[in-house]
Amino acid sequence: MKSYGHASRCCALIEHLLSHRSESYSVEAVTLAPDLLFVGLRERHGDRFTLRRPAHRVDAGVLQTDALNVDRTRSLAEAERFMVEERDVVVREEVALLAAREPRPSVILSDASFVAGPIARALGIPAVLCTNFTWDAIYLAMLNDDDAAPPAWLDRVTRDYATFTYWLCEAGALDPTRVPAPVRALPTTTIPVFGPARSTTASTREQLRTELGLTATDRVALLTFGGHETAQLLGPLALRFPGWTLVGAVQHPDVVALDPVTVDVPAWMRAADVVIGKMGYGTCAEVLAAGRPFLYVSRSHWAEEAALVRMMREHGAAIAELPRDAFLAGDWLPGMDKLAQPPLPDARR
Repeated sequence: MKSYGHASRCCALIEHLLSHRSESYSVEAVTLAPDLLFVGLRERHGDRFTLRRPAHRVDAGVLQTDALNVDRTRSLAEAERFMVEERDVVVREEVALLAAREPRPSVILSDASFVAGPIARALGIPAVLCTNFTWDAIYLAMLNDDDAAPPAWLDRVTRDYATFTYWLCEAGALDPTRVPAPVRALPTTTIPVFGPARSTTASTREQLRTELGLTATDRVALLTFGGHETAQLLGPLALRFPGWTLVGAVQHPDVVALDPVTVDVPAWMRAADVVIGKMGYGTCAEVLAAGRPFLYVSRSHWAEEAALVRMMREHGAAIAELPRDAFLAGDWLPGMDKLAQPPLPDARR
């Protein structure tokens, strides 16, 4: 099960680069994320932006059983398999492909794959890490839940990160004590909240609501879970709350369905009165940009969450946790009512 928070954040970074650099500057994105996420970049920047599907995945990420539950055992096993069976192949093939190009790339930016470091080093070019966390820190936190000693494969992940030239550390960074020392030693600059992805519609709050038969004064809650499947979590729940309409790219009889392929999440953030979902970097960036309150449900075994909660509070966001037992019982109304505020002026960006 995959979500596309990293791809959305990369789109914002690429947009920034192509909008602030000379016409001779181009960007190639190497990703397995859906083409649809990058259509706007192609439309705005033409041949200066290209998309390439790698022959292999570039990291193992984590595996989730659903939107809220990280499968720690399978995630660690899959990460180990990647390091033992795939890592060397990925580095070797990428180095061969990029070395044969004319001209070669001048720099590799990575969010947050560690193999970019050794690839860039073999090519003799800089590698810049652009992320708020590293996978070795995420896996280490999972292992620490059992007080297990870090295995050799995890040490190699850290050594790969240590080959980077620079770290552009985004807001919402993990507590430094959670980051292995060789990664903390990288030259680092902290940058502000990056994103959100550019909105794909010019529709105002009122126009979006009108399309669904809603008025400007109706209370609307947007459900967003970063592209993860929610049927198993939401299916058994009754989600009819007095005075509220729920919308989202989810399948549930009590939720007004938005098209998961074409939904403009940043626009619907602005149209909602409250956002309900999980802590993810992309969602947090969109909530901050929209200025809407956020009722979040905690994820299991996910070290980034505490850092994102801290970031949101530091930026003055109105956030509150919906305890997992209350979420699973459908007892959402007290949290929604507590965070609700009068409709804000349209903040189209």
